[in-house]
Amino acid sequence: MTTIIKTNCLSPAQYSEIQNLQQKASKIDGFTTHFYWNAMKIRPDDLLCDYLLYKNINNQPQLVACLSIFFFDETEQTVEVCALTHPNHRKQGYFFRLLTETVLELMATPTTSLLFCTPKNATASKNLLKKLNAHYDSSEIKWSLTLGNNKDLPLFNHRIPLSENFKIKKVQLNKENSEDLIQLAQINAACFNTDIADETAFLEKTKEDKNRAAFFIFHRANHKNKNKNYALIGKSGLQNKNEGKLIHDFCLLPEYANMDKLWEASLMGLLQYLCAHCKSSTTFFVEANTNHPKEIKLYKKLGFALSDTLEFWRLPLTHATTALGSSPLPESLALH
Repeated sequence: MTTIIKTNCLSPAQYSEIQNLQQKASKIDGFTTHFYWNAMKIRPDDLLCDYLLYKNINNQPQLVACLSIFFFDETEQTVEVCALTHPNHRKQGYFFRLLTETVLELMATPTTSLLFCTPKNATASKNLLKKLNAHYDSSEIKWSLTLGNNKDLPLFNHRIPLSENFKIKKVQLNKENSEDLIQLAQINAACFNTDIADETAFLEKTKEDKNRAAFFIFHRANHKNKNKNYALIGKSGLQNKNEGKLIHDFCLLPEYANMDKLWEASLMGLLQYLCAHCKSSTTFFVEANTNHPKEIKLYKKLGFALSDTLEFWRLPLTHATTALGSSPLPESLALH
């Protein structure tokens, strides 16, 4: 017997169940299925975004499959999909049952296509997507760089010491009425064309997370002029992971975003700052989509090495409805 629960607000227990399912599957599969854990904590009020399938095992309901959707496209036309079934309970149609429920929910929204994210080595997952006529869209590549006393890296070969024209300030998020939090939300909204209220709500909800940090990046154009003020030009996030520290949402304000040399120098300045504040050798990670070759070129230039690859497969919503049909589980897909 199985039960599907649909929600737009995961309970702490459900959140932990999905994490535990991911860990169990990872040990068996040899790769980790991706989820946007922080985004799963803040969901729209009017849409069901998380779908959980429980199976009665030894008279106890156990989570054996889940599917989550994410709206990162400002037009809401593209929805990202992350899904996972326990390896011991695959080929029973659970993924397609959850996907059918999701598609029915999305038919009343502006969504035109689904973007599935799957590890590069997840051959079985990609074969399922091919059965739905999904096509490869792009890849997100994770790059790693271990910093410590290795000052011979390209990162440190710079004509001018970056400390002369850059300042990095750690954002103070956990203070009451934090001006930093408001300013960080404004930068995120400006750089990623998102809603300030949504950015503020997310920061308020995650500000006590000790595994997360953010940094403001300041710059002055003429390092020889000691009296020239530093201007705030961008920011970056930092998140502690089991394998190291993930640098994420690094961005410059729109008026600086197309200045490639400044973008490069800003990232170098941030890395030098982080290296100087590490007590021991630390591995840093960055992520870049294959649609942004300039970023990839820069990471290679700074000494980053390829670490992992996440693939994105696109499926028009109309194709999904055709493939899945109107029944909860099409017979043609029931064995998968």
